[in-house]
Amino acid sequence: MGPMTPSAPPVNLVRPPLAVSVASFVSSFDRFAVSPMLVLIAVDLGVPLAAAVAVASGYYLAYGLTQPLWGVLSDRFGRVRVMRAALAGAALAGLGSALMPGLAALVVARVVTGACFGAVIPTGLTYVGDTVHVSVRQRALTDLMGAAALGTATATGLGGVLADLIDWRVAFTVPALCA
Repeated sequence: MGPMTPSAPPVNLVRPPLAVSVASFVSSFDRFAVSPMLVLIAVDLGVPLAAAVAVASGYYLAYGLTQPLWGVLSDRFGRVRVMRAALAGAALAGLGSALMPGLAALVVARVVTGACFGAVIPTGLTYVGDTVHVSVRQRALTDLMGAAALGTATATGLGGVLADLIDWRVAFTVPALCA
């Protein structure tokens, strides 16, 4: 086994970088926007609601189950590199989600999106742990989790509104473009 790539720069930050906070917001927005849209997705695709729930279930499973893999990858290749790759994958899969014509393809696209966004918050937390001095680390972690919580709250309201007023596909497109 070769030498490990450094995961982060030396400890010297006092806050998480804005890009990491924005990525955490977008990841949370994408994860929580789907629930208010499930009925609209089911109606639009002409499937029972019980079937459309797979869009959310697949995403959530992939999100959680891939986190250990992302941890190993970020240790090996570096936090920033892994987060960039994950965000690029999430952007492509999110845009793909908005284009899927049927339920099966949509579920696959959302599974890939969830797997990619699964890297963002854990890797961001670890990046903060690696780069923010211990004396101010709690404040930086609070800022990062505040961004994630704001993404959750925004998605719960705005995701449903976007889906209802425009189209559910827009609620997948917005975080994909932001990623």
